[in-house]
Amino acid sequence: MKSIVLVVITTAIISVRAGSECEDGYNLVDGKCTICNPGTFDDGAACSECPAGTISKEEGQTKCTDCAGGHYSLAGQPVCVPCERGLYQPEEGSTSCLPCPAGMYSRT
Repeated sequence: MKSIVLVVITTAIISVRAGSECEDGYNLVDGKCTICNPGTFDDGAACSECPAGTISKEEGQTKCTDCAGGHYSLAGQPVCVPCERGLYQPEEGSTSCLPCPAGMYSRT
């Protein structure tokens, strides 16, 4: 009985992103791993501003989180801003607040 040995050789192409020497939440800047600041996140290539309506409160974040209803944010902000008196926002991830309808009000 003859034995047949089958050898399979595979070649993998691995894509390495710039700054891959750094941990998540850090990016390579001038040869050094630099942590992403609050209001930014590690998008896999650089520390980018969080889009309007989202925030990152702490350093080294890899994603941004939506502002809760009743709050909003501009791009690159580390905290959500509550709607002022007379304004409201029922949606998460908002970039502004809306005026209260006639006959309605908000306390904050």
